[in-house]
Amino acid sequence: MRQDAADDAAISTGRLPAPERVAGAMDKAHERFRGVAEGKVPDYIPSLARVPARPYGLCVAGVAGQLCDRGGSVPGFSIQGIAKAFVFASQPYA
Repeated sequence: MRQDAADDAAISTGRLPAPERVAGAMDKAHERFRGVAEGKVPDYIPSLARVPARPYGLCVAGVAGQLCDRGGSVPGFSIQGIAKAFVFASQPYA
């Protein structure tokens, strides 16, 4: 089986691709986007307004507890800014 096909089979299943593939993708994403300074922290949502725009971090979690993180992913933060993506991703297609 080609590696891309194996990765495609993991989409939306909760099973992550091989750890080295996840780590490589996260390394590339972190390197590519860590210098982006566009936008601003929303001040109309108090829990987000209290959080500085930096640090920047990524974290991917599988349903079996696998974790892969890069950058400043350890401080707690509100997911209000990204929650809609999770809601939409969890809905079946019509």
